[in-house]
Amino acid sequence: EQAPKNTPSGVAIITQECIFGLPLVTMARMTVWGNAMKKFSTKADSVFRYPFRSVLNALIFCLTLAISLYLAFAPLLKFQKSNLWTTDGVNQHYPNLYFFHEWMSDFLANISQGPEQWSWSLGLGADVISTLSWPIIGDPFALISIFFQADRLETASVYMFFARLFAAGVISYFLMRKIGANALGATMGTLIYVFTAFTFFQTMKHAYFANVLVFLPLVFWGIERLLRDRKPALLVMAVCLTAYSNF
Repeated sequence: EQAPKNTPSGVAIITQECIFGLPLVTMARMTVWGNAMKKFSTKADSVFRYPFRSVLNALIFCLTLAISLYLAFAPLLKFQKSNLWTTDGVNQHYPNLYFFHEWMSDFLANISQGPEQWSWSLGLGADVISTLSWPIIGDPFALISIFFQADRLETASVYMFFARLFAAGVISYFLMRKIGANALGATMGTLIYVFTAFTFFQTMKHAYFANVLVFLPLVFWGIERLLRDRKPALLVMAVCLTAYSNF
């Protein structure tokens, strides 16, 4: 299929065959990688002691997650495609990201004047914050786009997508460690959590929905800290961040 004319260059049309085929390829690749990391982790546990072992396990996990993400979405990287969908992705998400990028750039260039509150380019004219609070302004990962030029926002959207999944994995790992899982169990549990059908089917089309994969374990982690350690700070922060992001 050919992308519509108003589609940014390089945008892939996400088909159901691609979405449902990726998990099978990912599962096969991750099985081989998981067996190798299990042997390495076992040898490392016999050499390093706590807390060095905990730090090493966390580093091994981050490496495992990064390689798993690369293997899972290798087709996108190999063929230089993005996961912008041809309907909402091109008609809504990408224009919102472009507007946010320009809006933040103008604000950072003139901080003393404050951000623009009203824009005539939104429909027939609308309030900026209330109009874009749900799809983009409330998304903390949208700040990544600031570090890209306007003509590279398609690439920025891919980095934002991977950043969400990586953050979801890291938070899930520490949550599972908090509730008593060992390093291998936390690693495998996190990979199962991150690479679900929801990730391949929904977040591939609506990358913003991947935020819920980040906030859910963060709230649970905050609850665990409150119940076990009587420390409410993380839970308060997690709930505020979730509410700010409209979830």
